Amino acid sequence: MELSKSLLTVFVLFFVSEQTSAQLARTQRLKLNVIRNINNREPELVEVANKIWSYAEPPLAEIKSAGLLKDVLRENGFVISDELCGFKTVFLATYGTEGPVIGLFGEYDSDLNAFNEVAPYRSTKFPESFGHGGHHNLLAAGSLGAALALADLIRKGSLKCTIRYYGTSDEGGIGTKSYLAGDGYFDDLDISIYWHPSPVTAAATSPWDARFKIQAVFTGTSVNVLREFSTDNTLTATERFVRVLAQLRAGMSPMERLNYEISMNGEDQVIGDSVRFDIIVQTVHQEEAIKLLSALKKSVTQISAEVAVKGMLRVLDAKHQFLPNVTAMRAVYSNMNALDPEKYSAEDQQFVKDLQQHLGKESSGIAYQLLPFIDHSQRETLYGYVSDIGDASWIAPEIYFVVQTLPSVPMHQWPATIFSAHNIGHRGMLRAAKIIAMTVVDFVENKELRQAITFEFNNHAGQYNYSFLRSADLH
Repeated sequence: MELSKSLLTVFVLFFVSEQTSAQLARTQRLKLNVIRNINNREPELVEVANKIWSYAEPPLAEIKSAGLLKDVLRENGFVISDELCGFKTVFLATYGTEGPVIGLFGEYDSDLNAFNEVAPYRSTKFPESFGHGGHHNLLAAGSLGAALALADLIRKGSLKCTIRYYGTSDEGGIGTKSYLAGDGYFDDLDISIYWHPSPVTAAATSPWDARFKIQAVFTGTSVNVLREFSTDNTLTATERFVRVLAQLRAGMSPMERLNYEISMNGEDQVIGDSVRFDIIVQTVHQEEAIKLLSALKKSVTQISAEVAVKGMLRVLDAKHQFLPNVTAMRAVYSNMNALDPEKYSAEDQQFVKDLQQHLGKESSGIAYQLLPFIDHSQRETLYGYVSDIGDASWIAPEIYFVVQTLPSVPMHQWPATIFSAHNIGHRGMLRAAKIIAMTVVDFVENKELRQAITFEFNNHAGQYNYSFLRSADLH
């Protein structure tokens, strides 16, 4: 049974207050080491980010981008496992063989119709091309920088852990992290860390929604209604199933959504031999999504038996609710505060002002924004977004945070693409690499913190055992 928030806080404070002054001093030295390491790697990391930016490859087709990352990791002693789960651009790079196992995530897919030159205006060259409006080139290079800095500490014998860099793709689409989770690639992780570029810097504590895309199909014999009467047909099955969906929708709380679309074949006066329901279930809590899926499966089976049609239900996509870990995010926020605020040059400020003027906005420039830490983990409203990182968060504790890499412009569109190859984006990428590496040092060196993070994870995950929910023929 899940502990109350106040009682959980007591346990966490007990765990994290045990570090001695000597341990704290050692941790601080290691953090300064990774900061210097990442600063020294700035030219290399910027080059990697800019190359991936120039490739701008579509989801699941990032051959050059994945190849570049693997080459750099291999040159630095990482062992590569390639083409995981049948995806050509999904890979795992591992360094180290002992201690806590840390998973870092990289992504490198780009967005359609998002290309733009690094200029403070809309360029007309290749406007329909792919571009890094989501800043995944920075995401990949930032996580890479942390992985390389931590590997150097392991190589020197200064840090005992195992680093895994997961190269992944299409987070909001097919979601390759879900497949990695289903195939067991996260099973022995002690923690995983995912960051994302953003117009602000923040330690994220909000849970993300669970969402299932489900397809129900009923097939039977077509019926000419002018020549024969029959209730054993797809129309009857459709009427029955629509009533089931209506009942489910009527009983929903504001924390649940169920929408559907019906497609039927057939022609005038003829009931077709097939009907398809495309259903989307989205809920705040994972268990509610599971209950709705079970109710749909039961109804399809029952209607098939009673109406003499063949019913089939397939889960086309299933992304788990993201389970935040507040204890871990407090550690992240502490490291965010430990770094000096970003100071943008006069040249950077003018660039932003020129773009703002081009967009018809106030020319206010850019200011570094670190949002206050707020615990949103108990939110009971739909977030409106899902991600494949949710699957990983039910297998081991997971950290998610954002770092400012651009001013307030729309992500995944051409204005954002400008900054994914600009100094402003590069500064955010380096900051993210430092935050990741510093947080890993905390996790490895502070046994009490590690216990507290794991304690919170076990408390929130409860008795739920993760399973890959997509239909077997899609895996």
